[in-house]
Amino acid sequence: MSSIDFTVPVNPTAKGAEGSVPVSSLDLIDYDVKKAAEQKEEVLTLWSKQVK
Repeated sequence: MSSIDFTVPVNPTAKGAEGSVPVSSLDLIDYDVKKAAEQKEEVLTLWSKQVK
């Protein structure tokens, strides 16, 4: 069993393990849920043509 844990708490008031990276320092994408929903069919069609 490994003593390394790669999980990071997403609750901003939770304390992470010693040496863990705070969520606030991660470079995350700016995900627009509304835009993604509006483009769903277009993305699925494109994916089907290029991947399947």
